[in-house]
Amino acid sequence: MLVKVAAGLEQAHDVPEAAKLMLNDALEESLGTFQADRHPYQTKLVDLIQGTLSSVEQRLQATLASAREEVTRLDETKVTAAATVQQSETKLEEQKSEVCKGKYALADIATAFKAARETVTDVKLGQEDAERDLKKKAGDRDQLDSALTDYFRPLLAEGSTSGDTMGEEKVDNLVRILKRFSFDESMMSALPTALLKEPGSRGPFDTMVLTQLEAEVGKRIAAFDAALADAEPAKKERAASLEKAEADFAEVKAKQLASAKEFKEARAEEERRQEAVQVAKKDATDAGKEARRAKLEADKCQRALTAFQEGPQAAFLQLRDRTAPAPAPAPEPEPAVEEEEVAAEEVSAEEMEVAEQDAVEVAEEE
Repeated sequence: MLVKVAAGLEQAHDVPEAAKLMLNDALEESLGTFQADRHPYQTKLVDLIQGTLSSVEQRLQATLASAREEVTRLDETKVTAAATVQQSETKLEEQKSEVCKGKYALADIATAFKAARETVTDVKLGQEDAERDLKKKAGDRDQLDSALTDYFRPLLAEGSTSGDTMGEEKVDNLVRILKRFSFDESMMSALPTALLKEPGSRGPFDTMVLTQLEAEVGKRIAAFDAALADAEPAKKERAASLEKAEADFAEVKAKQLASAKEFKEARAEEERRQEAVQVAKKDATDAGKEARRAKLEADKCQRALTAFQEGPQAAFLQLRDRTAPAPAPAPEPEPAVEEEEVAAEEVSAEEMEVAEQDAVEVAEEE
């Protein structure tokens, strides 16, 4: 048991080695002595040993208490980490829902963007077609007016003499222009002859043809003027439609950019929350590992305390309180023997003593 007490003293890490050596050397003379037989000096040594062992026990108890507090703290950390994981996963699911909504919204706005762009294109194409048509009508009107001014009226007023190539050229240019507008064939056939005649040489038929042609050309020019005039409101309406279509397209484009930005931000937030979930799960795993490690450490501390209490401390207490065993009871008197037997034994003893002396003397002589 002294060995166990010595092992307990070795655990007194805050006691100098010289003091532990002194206490170890005093174990035999202090605890090896019964309690009632101890000198006051021995009793002081026992008290010193007890105090040293008590400090070891207190240190082991404090270490155990600290380990248990660490277990409690880490268990709470583990619970908190698990709750954080659940909260992070909930937030992640909420953000995934937002991303899904953003994806559908972006798809809708993309459809609207496409439709608005097509509307602008259609309006522009319609406007371009109308502008080409108006431009053509204006060109046709100018050609007819030029035909009257440059060719028909000079020939109508002056006519042409035989061999006048310039007059014939004017007639050819006039006919070529008028044919593009599908004037009456009979009138077009009679026109060159009537125009090439001098004004005084023209008959009633010639005059009728020229008058009818001038009137017909005038009607065509008036029709073009009316069409061009009537096209102005439509032109303004097309311009307004294009302006509105372009404004709508710009608005939809702005919405698409905003929606794309929101979707991008939502995706970025989803990635951040995904990372937060991973971090929370890692923290929860680490907390679980730390809690298990702390539990093992607390169990180790408990075993160390129990081993100390049941080993060195129990041995010390047993030796400290040890008392001397009670004296053995006195033997009962033996019954008296016969005097003859006693005498015989005495004789036998004397004979043996004599024999021994003789043997000694013989040995000395040799």
